[in-house]
Amino acid sequence: MRIHHHTPSEIPHSGLVLRVETGYPWSGAITVRVAEGGPGRISLPVPS
Repeated sequence: MRIHHHTPSEIPHSGLVLRVETGYPWSGAITVRVAEGGPGRISLPVPS
């Protein structure tokens, strides 16, 4: 799974549910939590 857009959301994918919390672009903090599921791989591009 790849997250390209940093907006507050809940994303179900392949048995995982990710919760994205952010005030981006006004604050630089972006929090991604695994709300449901087991092991998986998450790739987060960091804007420069």
